[in-house]
Amino acid sequence: MMLLEHHGENSLASLVMKAIEDQVAERNIRTPDLGGGSTTWEVGDDLEQRIRKMTRMV
Repeated sequence: MMLLEHHGENSLASLVMKAIEDQVAERNIRTPDLGGGSTTWEVGDDLEQRIRKMTRMV
């Protein structure tokens, strides 16, 4: 997010942060260090899908 903000992409940075916050709050897809069993790849795929859904709503 910091890189996006550095380049003036504040709304996109907020969108990414919201997707991460929602994902963590749902507790379904987490890497082992956060108490889950998902791979980094699975977490990334889920975040991508969340962001795509959010951008369709805008």
